[in-house]
Amino acid sequence: MEVEARSMRMNLHSMSKVGFIVAFVIFAVVFLISIIIGATGPAVWVYLDNDAEAIPLSLDSAWQITANVSVLHQRLLLKAALENPRKDGKYLGASLPVKFVINVRGWTKSTNQWTNITVNGLQSRSVVCRQDKQWCGDEIYRNLTLIHQPFIAYDAYYFDVTIPNATDYLTSFSSVVYRLTALNTDFSLFTLWFRFVFLFTTFIYIVVFTIKMRGFDWKDWTIEQKWCGVLLFALLGYNNPFYATIILAQNAFPIFLDQLLLASFLVLLMLFWLVMFDGIRTEPQNQTFRNFYLPKYAVLGVFWILAIIVFTWMEVNDIYSPEQTLSSSGGFTFFAILMLALLLVYAFWLFYVIFRAIGARDSMPYLSLRLKFFGVFTLVVIAIVVIGVLAGAVGPVENNAASLLSFLSLFNLYIYICAFVYFPSRDLSVPSTKANVGMVKLEELEEDDTLDASAVASRAASFTPTPVQGPVVLNEPAGSQYNPNLAYNPQQAAYNPNAGFAPAHAQQQQQHQHQQPTQMAPPPNPNAVRLNFGDDDVPVRLEHSDDDDIQ
Repeated sequence: MEVEARSMRMNLHSMSKVGFIVAFVIFAVVFLISIIIGATGPAVWVYLDNDAEAIPLSLDSAWQITANVSVLHQRLLLKAALENPRKDGKYLGASLPVKFVINVRGWTKSTNQWTNITVNGLQSRSVVCRQDKQWCGDEIYRNLTLIHQPFIAYDAYYFDVTIPNATDYLTSFSSVVYRLTALNTDFSLFTLWFRFVFLFTTFIYIVVFTIKMRGFDWKDWTIEQKWCGVLLFALLGYNNPFYATIILAQNAFPIFLDQLLLASFLVLLMLFWLVMFDGIRTEPQNQTFRNFYLPKYAVLGVFWILAIIVFTWMEVNDIYSPEQTLSSSGGFTFFAILMLALLLVYAFWLFYVIFRAIGARDSMPYLSLRLKFFGVFTLVVIAIVVIGVLAGAVGPVENNAASLLSFLSLFNLYIYICAFVYFPSRDLSVPSTKANVGMVKLEELEEDDTLDASAVASRAASFTPTPVQGPVVLNEPAGSQYNPNLAYNPQQAAYNPNAGFAPAHAQQQQQHQHQQPTQMAPPPNPNAVRLNFGDDDVPVRLEHSDDDDIQ
């Protein structure tokens, strides 16, 4: 097979073992640093009241507080807990309704006016006590959420809470504690800054990736390079350049957009893993849309729709109705079960193609390097994601700074390293001067792109010589005749690979035709041979000297 020009290779083929080790070490070190920074980062929630004092129900249970806030607080929650004087389990598992009357007002700094938000709002909450707990809360033993402000629309808030007929509850509870909580402003800035850092880095990576690949047609890119280009743009969505609108805009659309971008990135990443493990062992002619891509698009397309619904439902519930539990909603449970079922189908499918790809490694040696890197690196990332999901650290709702930053850095680092490894190799990305030669087949990437002297010798040794009568004739021009009186002078001949040996100058040719030959051509030799090259053979330059016959 003739290779007309060098073929573009990836860094994957030129990197040494030390290079791969350095890439994995950088990934591990940066990921561990992100976990440490997140673990030492700010808390998600803070209390706006200085201290929590228990108010006996035998006295006046009224409670007031005024809190100054900013848009970085994002949300306000007023919570309550009642003290259980009995620890004998009398109210264990039982639900006792308690009523609260709440008044809320907001103050605007520019107008210096107070605005009524809630006037004598009546809230009824079911309180559950546990035998081993001093404080009672809701059915999952959290503090009762009485008031929730999903957006900060004022510069200060005033809350007034009372329990009507508080003495009627003395047989069940002894006192009540109120707490006003809000998102930590430091956590809001922490999230904004790190999202901006990863967003800016992703943008730089996209520019570099575009510059690296601009000299090659899309059809010449490898499957890894095509997917890295798609995932880099999806990573922009995962980092969410519109995240600040969640803080500034007082509506639910930025929340839906955030979950849409999150679900889209995760589904594209899952599709990338499935296509890579299944396609790396499948010949391109067998990767038809109907048999190869359509089943994957169908399963993950339905999963994408369900993920958007479930993630948005969880986020909206956390913002607008934190006092309600998702398990009490039948619609959410239905969609969550469907999404979990499709996730299990995907998991079995992914592990099946992984084992098939590992089994095909021996029969396709040229896949070994690509499969080792992608397989090991991807399986490590999948294992981390599974552990995060089981630990509750991965999801649409941000639990703490450690989980936020660790998985934000995990997915960004994974795409960055994959894109670097699949960059075109710098020393082998020379385009052809004859034609626009890009990628060759996968197996050709593992072969040498030039033929050395040993390859020529080994192929020439396999040629079958054919005995002929007469001297060796080397591609005589059309219409010429053999003249035994014409001597051959190597100093007056030039080799043309397309026309054989021809006179170097026309004047010297005419001079040879009129002069008496000084040297006669050798007589016909029955042992003379013609080298018979096949169609696929490369041309071989014949060397000669003045004292020897043409070899």
